[in-house]
Amino acid sequence: MKYQKYLSLAYWRTFYARLGTKDKHLVITGISITLVSCVVLIAISFFIGTLRPTHGGEFKEGLVGTSILKLNPVLASNENEDTLINLLYRGLFDVDNNGAIVPDLAQGYEIQNKGAVWIVTLKENLVWQDGKPLTSDDVVFTVNLIHDLENKTPLQYSWQGVNVEKITERKIKFSIPNPYAFFLANLKLKIIPKHIFESVPKESLPLSPYTIKPVGSGAYQVRSVITNREGGLERYELERVTTKKTSPYIDYITFLFYETRTDAMRALKLHQIDALANVEPEQLQSLSSSYQVIGIKRPLYYAAFLNPQNAPALKDIRVRESLALATPQQYLIEKVLLGHGTPLNSPIPPPIEAGQKTEYDMEKAKSLLTEAGWEDKDGNGIREKSKDRSQKLSFTIVTPQNSFLIETASILVKSWAELGINAKVEIVPLKDLEVNYIEPRKYDILLFGNVLDLQADPFSFWHSSQKFNPGRNLSLYQNKEVDKITETIRETIDPQARGDLYTRFENIIKNDAPAIFLYNPDYLYVVSKRIKNVSSKIITTPSERFSTIHDWFITSSRSL
Repeated sequence: MKYQKYLSLAYWRTFYARLGTKDKHLVITGISITLVSCVVLIAISFFIGTLRPTHGGEFKEGLVGTSILKLNPVLASNENEDTLINLLYRGLFDVDNNGAIVPDLAQGYEIQNKGAVWIVTLKENLVWQDGKPLTSDDVVFTVNLIHDLENKTPLQYSWQGVNVEKITERKIKFSIPNPYAFFLANLKLKIIPKHIFESVPKESLPLSPYTIKPVGSGAYQVRSVITNREGGLERYELERVTTKKTSPYIDYITFLFYETRTDAMRALKLHQIDALANVEPEQLQSLSSSYQVIGIKRPLYYAAFLNPQNAPALKDIRVRESLALATPQQYLIEKVLLGHGTPLNSPIPPPIEAGQKTEYDMEKAKSLLTEAGWEDKDGNGIREKSKDRSQKLSFTIVTPQNSFLIETASILVKSWAELGINAKVEIVPLKDLEVNYIEPRKYDILLFGNVLDLQADPFSFWHSSQKFNPGRNLSLYQNKEVDKITETIRETIDPQARGDLYTRFENIIKNDAPAIFLYNPDYLYVVSKRIKNVSSKIITTPSERFSTIHDWFITSSRSL
């Protein structure tokens, strides 16, 4: 052919040999530029090209505890059950990446009668994983089952007095005895299928096979359940529901169960699992760089709750203020939480509000105690009061068997000792703490935590009617203005008006100092870097770390 000679290597060798030195340099330079340009274009396509998630891969997470799980939303009573339920079932509402409550099964809602009536409309064409339609009947059945189970469900109190009725196949009416601005949080309740459970006697509900391998409406369904020879749970394998219009990218999620947290941490270090939740700060130091540490915010706070009925010295505001001023808050965060936390000075924690430090001033604290009549005249390091110096400034700090709370208590004892206060620590198992200390309010100072919802209803924690069990007013605090404010907050739908009430509430609490607010610790979730786009920033409960599971991926491709 006419141009065939140009395809011959011999032709180009001869052509190159005839060139002068200058021309040879030009040819080499041109070829080099061409090759470099090709390499650069390939690199650009890789590094600048869009990373597109694709379906595939398996994600493994470790859970602590091997008891068989009750995967039914109305029976769930522990964190492991809630975790799987959040993947297997859906609620009328869910939370997004920033912790905001957003529609899930619901299309929308309207509020009537100043917050005493809530009308929810379901999305169209909802189905269960077995293909049966999901309708208002399922919602009504779920709520009524909670009422029927009474004290056999942890949800009893949150749904007490709530009446539910079907309006249409897609519309449900919830009626509350009194207006309640925070009812939307209730509607995160996961709905169960009526056609599966309506024929199951309520006393047999925990034994139903559908409680182990449920038919849900969530993004994942149970693939297999594996137990050991002793009947303990070893693994739950979930698979992506592919019949949904929008399904997650990750094909399989496997939960591996361990007897202890030490066992789970060992599995994480050996890369037998991809993730472990609620990791302690000190455990992070032993992990390899192949893991990412995600610090998630939760609306909870830890505080030293002061009980003046058990320790009369705490009735004096000057004593309470001195304890707060002598609390090394920033040191606690750095030493106990290794920096993974936020300081607080109010009962409204992050992420609802930004954290704020409490003033630290040891000299001012000492002067307040002296002003209150507490002095150390005999030089034994402990302040006394009364003519015969028999009344010692002494307190017992009660706290559960929790490593970071025990360390916190130890630091408080040392710091308060500088004030001339004799403080000691009593460490109690959590079950005994609830029954023998919290319920009867038998403690001087309780080092403990409170968990709120992101909408932050302070009533149960600070209204005077909640001073005794089952209320959670752990400081036995009583203030008529706070009572009125917390009642009004519950009935105020308008966010701006509610915000003004929160400000007034916080200011009063700060002035009265019924508790010493310490810190809001980060919820530490350790995940392998091969799992991409794990983006949970704010959650209320640990199980909500999977609320953004649709965005996570393992496999991907790139395109320009």
